[in-house]
Amino acid sequence: MSELSEYRPNEKERQLIVMLLTQVFVTVLCQIPSSIYQ
Repeated sequence: MSELSEYRPNEKERQLIVMLLTQVFVTVLCQIPSSIYQ
């Protein structure tokens, strides 16, 4: 159980998380104007 408390994401995992968050952010940004104009 000590492994869980000491767990820290490595660089690759952090980059993956950042990429996913960026994709979601861009998707939301793209959907906002279309919902306003329609």
